[in-house]
Amino acid sequence: MSSRIRIIAPGVVLLAVLWVALRPAPLPAQTPAARLVAQARVQLDELRPDTAASLLRLVVNPGFGAGIADRLRAYVLLGVAELQLGRAPQATQAFREALGINPEARVDSLGPLHPELVSVFDAERAQMQRVRALSLATEMSTDTVVAAEGGGYLVTVLPNTRAWVTATVTAAGSAAPVYIDSVLASGPAAFTWNLRAADGALVQSGRYTLRFMTRDTAGTVAPPTSRAIEVERVQTDTFPVPADLRGSELLPESTYARRRPLAPLASGAALGAGAVLLAGFGPLPGGASDTRAYAAGAAIGMGALVGFVRGVTVAMPDEAAIAENRRRVAENARTRDAIARANAAARAQATVRIRTVGGQ
Repeated sequence: MSSRIRIIAPGVVLLAVLWVALRPAPLPAQTPAARLVAQARVQLDELRPDTAASLLRLVVNPGFGAGIADRLRAYVLLGVAELQLGRAPQATQAFREALGINPEARVDSLGPLHPELVSVFDAERAQMQRVRALSLATEMSTDTVVAAEGGGYLVTVLPNTRAWVTATVTAAGSAAPVYIDSVLASGPAAFTWNLRAADGALVQSGRYTLRFMTRDTAGTVAPPTSRAIEVERVQTDTFPVPADLRGSELLPESTYARRRPLAPLASGAALGAGAVLLAGFGPLPGGASDTRAYAAGAAIGMGALVGFVRGVTVAMPDEAAIAENRRRVAENARTRDAIARANAAARAQATVRIRTVGGQ
C-alpha cells in the first residue's frame, strides 16, 4: 500500500489537497485562503515543500483576494518552503514581503521547520530596518533662473545618518550622465551643477533627470530618489564678427612715375660722336671716308635720344595710400574687438531657466 502512494503523481496529490482545502469546512468562518494556508503547513510538516509552495502562491496571488492576515502567514510559510527547497534568495524575498505587511512579525514558533529559518528571517528584518532608517532629504528650487556663464543649479541634501550621496544628471534618452559628483555627508551638503555637459559646453534645452543615490558607511543602500527637471536656455542676441580686411579692400601702396635720366642720353651721344670721329680718322684705301661709321654713330645718338624722350617707369611708395591702409586696418581691428567684447558681455548675461517637473 505504501509503495503505491509513493508512485502517485505530484499533480494528483496537489489536486487532492486543493479539493480537501476548498471543500466546505466544518467551521463556516474559515476562508478559502485560510484553508490553503493550513494545508500548506501540513505539507511542510510532512516535508513536501513543492506542494506547499504551490498552495501558498495561490494565496499570495493578488487576484485570489486573500486578507492581510492570510497573506502574511502565506508569505512566511512560502519562505519556509523555499528554504526547504534550498532556494535562499527566493526565501529572502518571501520574508521581505511578509515584513512589508508587518515589520514586527515573528517566526520563532516555526523554527523546527528549518534550522536557519529564524536567523534568515531576522537578518532580513534587520536589513529592512537599516534601509528604512537610511533616508535622504533634498532641497532645490522648483523654478529658477541662473546665469549661463558662471552660474549653477544648487541642490542641498541631508541624509539622516553619515552616508555617501551621489548626484547625477542625465539627459532624456541618454544613459551617460552629463554631471556626476559624490560627497560624504554627516549633515547638510550641497551639489552645484554648472549646467555644463561632459565636454564643457552649455547643455541644450530639454528634459533631464536629477538622481540621488545614498549609501551609509555600513554599505546599506537606500532606494534612489530622482526628480525630472526642464532646462530652457534663454536666447541671447549677438552680432557677427567681421573678417579681416581683404587685399581688394586696401589701396595700392605704390605709385609709378616716368623719369628721363640724362646719363643714358649723354652716353649715347658720346658713343655716336666717337663713331663719327673714328670714321674721320680711318679713310678707306682709296682715300674716301666710311659712311657706315657715320650711320652707326647717328643710330647710336638717335637711340639715346629716343630713350631719353620715352623715359623709364619708376615705382615709388604712396605715403598717402599707406597711411589710409593703416587707418582702415586699425579701424577694422577696433570694430572686431568691440563686437567681440559686446558678444562676450551678452553671453555673460545669458540665463538658463530650470524647473522641476516631479519625482520619478
